[in-house]
Amino acid sequence: MDPHGDQSKQNKRKEPTAEKFTIAFQVFRHQDQPYANHSLKLAKPYRPDWDKDVVPKRDYPDVFREKANPANRHGVYIMHNLNHKNILCMKAAGQTRLERGDEFSLFVEEYAGPLNVITFWPAVAEAFKHIPSSTFQNIIREIIEGVDFLWRNGTYHGNLSWLTTLYQRPYTVKLHGFRSKDLPLDKSQWGDVDGIIVMLEDVCNMAFQYNQDPKEEHNFFYGEVNALIDLLRTLDRNSLPVMRDVLEHLFFWTGGKRARFVMTDVSELLHDGEFIKEVNKSDIGSLDSALPGFLDQKYEALLEHCNEYRATLPQPIPNFNRSKPIGVVQLAYAAYTHRNQIMKTVQASVDHIMRAKFPKLFLELNRIVKSVRNSRAQRILQGGVGTSGVMDTGE
Repeated sequence: MDPHGDQSKQNKRKEPTAEKFTIAFQVFRHQDQPYANHSLKLAKPYRPDWDKDVVPKRDYPDVFREKANPANRHGVYIMHNLNHKNILCMKAAGQTRLERGDEFSLFVEEYAGPLNVITFWPAVAEAFKHIPSSTFQNIIREIIEGVDFLWRNGTYHGNLSWLTTLYQRPYTVKLHGFRSKDLPLDKSQWGDVDGIIVMLEDVCNMAFQYNQDPKEEHNFFYGEVNALIDLLRTLDRNSLPVMRDVLEHLFFWTGGKRARFVMTDVSELLHDGEFIKEVNKSDIGSLDSALPGFLDQKYEALLEHCNEYRATLPQPIPNFNRSKPIGVVQLAYAAYTHRNQIMKTVQASVDHIMRAKFPKLFLELNRIVKSVRNSRAQRILQGGVGTSGVMDTGE
């Protein structure tokens, strides 16, 4: 895998000697926290007068105490030696009066809890029930970046799930709960990919169950989550994927990325015959969803704005023909091109309106653009022309 230069080495701590590994400490503040953890203030270095009050000379960070299995050297090594914003950091280790036998305590940076407590709709879906939200995109991105960092340092997570993925408020991922496996390194690393797949499937299953409720008028759309799952499942298992390539997937696109895609990749194909044919065979228009009242009004205002603009051109163009999917694509191009003016007029994001009204718009467009480009490339290789000509645009 691409080592990305020496970046990983810069974030790797010097491996401690046995003498330096266990850091003695004294607790002078203790407060119970949820999830069976404790918030502590530590005074270092060690002071033998346990019965005396410790007066801190400076502020110490809050840390959580967790009992550790002495056999779990894999997890201890990662949290102590590998420094990354998405890996839970160990601040100290040692035995206190609470431990017995071989047990010892790890004192780790403060966190809010496991991610399974926040993977519900306000965090996962947009207000118009399109998954992923920008928050959920960032959660999955940080999980992948943390796993990628482990791989680039020659190790793996080994126990990836929503329960073992912690977070700091508001939504900063902290990988945790590492577990060693009696498997070759590459097999263990691919197990991390399988863990990410299961986590994404959990969200899809929740959305599916929700959509079965007849009382719910507006269903969740999670096609982009399924598309990311399909990508992860079909990766070549003979070599580890370059995770920065995975992060280019449609699932992680922002509103700005979608706008650039429409105004560049889609615009150059708007009059291509093969593209128009494939669009008109697609589900772009048939998934014209019923929107909540306020969003439906915003969509109609957007449509009116775009039609009025067409009427002001030197050679006026008829209104958008939404009976054909290509008409929807042409509307998307006009809306994203004039998104700043439209946003001032309708007081809403063009990206939100278009994705809410046509949930499969970008899933289908991305697929079709790739297909048409691949077809062009093959024709060129075979000595044919590089374009399929022009046909009726559906005006």
